[in-house]
Amino acid sequence: MTMQILLIAVFIIIGVSMRQIKQHHRGIVYFLGKYTKVIEPGWHIVVPILQSLDVINLSHPEASQVIAKIQTNGYIDEEIYKKVINK
Repeated sequence: MTMQILLIAVFIIIGVSMRQIKQHHRGIVYFLGKYTKVIEPGWHIVVPILQSLDVINLSHPEASQVIAKIQTNGYIDEEIYKKVINK
């Protein structure tokens, strides 16, 4: 009985620790709030309490068509830039 509880606890901890980074994404790993590394697509282990993970989408978005107040058509190509500063 004790061994079953221990195995269940280990599987839960491993399940919470495993993170998947998809294609066209990158992950930024923080250890206690400080930047440590950038991870590539694939499966990675992140320690739940000590490390946190931000996933950034690097795919190029499609241009969106908009209509201005003066009834003209235009296209907006949005991009968001994120800069990591280690203080």
